[in-house]
Amino acid sequence: FRSGRAGRAVTIYVPEEYAKVKALGRQCCTKVKSKVLKRTVAADAIQHWADKIASFEEDITSIIQDEAVDKELRLADLLASKSENLEKHRKNIQARPAKEWFMTNKDKQKLKEEDSQRVKNAEAKALEDPVAEEKSGKKKRKGPLTEEEIEARKKKKTREKYQAKKEAAKAERAKDEARARASARRGRHATRPVKGGDAPLTTGER
Repeated sequence: FRSGRAGRAVTIYVPEEYAKVKALGRQCCTKVKSKVLKRTVAADAIQHWADKIASFEEDITSIIQDEAVDKELRLADLLASKSENLEKHRKNIQARPAKEWFMTNKDKQKLKEEDSQRVKNAEAKALEDPVAEEKSGKKKRKGPLTEEEIEARKKKKTREKYQAKKEAAKAERAKDEARARASARRGRHATRPVKGGDAPLTTGER
């Protein structure tokens, strides 16, 4: 076991786990560049520490029992203190107004059922007459727009602007052509000869 980013780690294993520990040691040497040392613990030393730990069994059991008794005593003191307070302040407690809930569990359940029924009715109506729902207006969108939808809206606005500019230019050309035709008609009327009289004078003759 090692705590921290640097230090020594000790791994205890039994002979059956030697292959796994050996593979782990190779990885530590190649990837982490750490030094792995093998230490063999004598069987006599292991037995000595095992016997020593086993000798503490009675003490550990006694400590656990003492802790359990202390816990029960603290709980008993708490309950006794609570009973004393209830007996001491009984009149004040009984004089308090009863708790009134704004909505009981039955009312909550009833409200939930009504909401569920309302949703079902709306869905059934939408399935029966989908055309009317489309004519009534666009549905409100829930949640933010996606990138594809934003891009599609930008393209749509660009097309609409281009179409409007194109229509305006077309209308302006039509007005210019109309003015040109009107000017040509006025010119033809001015140069047309009058019956029974001389030809109209030109600008130089005038």
